[in-house]
Amino acid sequence: MTGTRHHWLDRFFAVALSRPRMFVDGWGDSEVLRRAAEDPDPLGEREGPLVVRWGDPEPLGRLWARTGAFESPIPSPPLPAAVRPAHALWVTATRDPGPRPTWVVLAASGEAGFKRRLQLVGPVVAEGAGAVLLENPYYGLRRPAGQRGTKVRTVADQLLMNLATIREALALVDHLAAAGHTRLGLTGYSMGGHMAAYAACHAGRPLAVVPAATGLSAEPIYTEGALSRAVAWDRLGEAPRARLGALLRRIVETLPPLHADSRAVLVAARRDGFVFPEQVEALHARWPGSELRWVEGGHVTALVRDAAHIRRAMFDAMARLEAVC
Repeated sequence: MTGTRHHWLDRFFAVALSRPRMFVDGWGDSEVLRRAAEDPDPLGEREGPLVVRWGDPEPLGRLWARTGAFESPIPSPPLPAAVRPAHALWVTATRDPGPRPTWVVLAASGEAGFKRRLQLVGPVVAEGAGAVLLENPYYGLRRPAGQRGTKVRTVADQLLMNLATIREALALVDHLAAAGHTRLGLTGYSMGGHMAAYAACHAGRPLAVVPAATGLSAEPIYTEGALSRAVAWDRLGEAPRARLGALLRRIVETLPPLHADSRAVLVAARRDGFVFPEQVEALHARWPGSELRWVEGGHVTALVRDAAHIRRAMFDAMARLEAVC
């Protein structure tokens, strides 16, 4: 991949992301790294029903929102105790959050809080859908002591973040299904889309899936793409890119297939400097029957300028799910 293919705004943001850096404390917990590299099912078995403490509905502009709190299904350790308390926001167009098409919406890299995702999915909610937004592990209210902003300190922390996000997303899907919501979807942008795609593969149930600006493997994102500028490579010992790449490839190798009755629409940018088009096409090929839609521009502009395309994909994927469920 040559940088000339990437949108100039992605290159600008890559420089801005380079301080502070991630993984400044190196690889981290060796047991977490070993399990990611060797365990064929790093998620393990699903626990019992998730207990979420939902607050009363409160107005949020023209929408209604309920805050929720629960304990992460990932125990402490390995997840730091400060990260285990999880927070979510359930947004609907009416005060009553009764059964309706509902999306679990996951956070992008560096996205603390809910504002950016509310801007993305608010119009979908206004049309009658529901959306449950998860506060990302290690971000916002779930940031552990000593971490600067959203830059995690070790590779193991990054893997735990991803593992916890997937497990929590699946637990929320099960929670919503138990409450009578039969039409469910997973979506997100960038890292949020990546986690949505991986969670959907582990769900074991039909879902609408809209991974935006993401691909099959995170390896080139960290080792070659614009985000690689933010990695503290000097803290990761010898041949760090090769070692990190091998670890991330192993995670892809253990990924199960998407449920045959799921309906997936991928949205990606042709000049993305963070997520290379080859990886988007690889994810599309991995999911027979999925649809891939391209927008012009780069990683940053796709979220700002082309958000309507992501919302259209959400409407279409959910409509296709309803046709088979």
